[in-house]
Amino acid sequence: WGCETIINIIKSNTACSLDIIFAAQHQINSRGMSIAAQNITSDTIVFLDAVPAKIWMENTHIISGNGPVIVKHNNNGVISQNILKKICSLAEEEKIKVQFFSGDITGPDKVIKETGKNLASFILCIPVKYIDSTSQVCSKNDIKSAEKLLVAFIKDYAKECFI
Repeated sequence: WGCETIINIIKSNTACSLDIIFAAQHQINSRGMSIAAQNITSDTIVFLDAVPAKIWMENTHIISGNGPVIVKHNNNGVISQNILKKICSLAEEEKIKVQFFSGDITGPDKVIKETGKNLASFILCIPVKYIDSTSQVCSKNDIKSAEKLLVAFIKDYAKECFI
């Protein structure tokens, strides 16, 4: 979902520069992230990922079709609380239904560590059935809602600094 989302964000003519990283296979050391991390020029990173649909952890119930997932807490500590508050506020303003997840999403911590910078970040996911298989299934509405939320964030980001 990341490629289509990023292309649509670029087409939205947002007024700020973006570093876009296409990385894959986070299960085997996030190929490409080490090189990409060395070339990051912005001070904020948005990680786009997938999260398994229908998970039950600590009273969390993620369902495909119920909106994109905002990661509230990551075991590796890469979530900026200022950005988290802003993205939740934007979701409410834009009337975008979102879900929340607290848990470990691998990859973002590696990028931030390898940049050697104090980067603000947040993780936005799409609920996916059959994750890490060749037949993943997700809701198109979840993707469109995530795009709308990201465009709102990027337009707002051009006005503020969140570190």
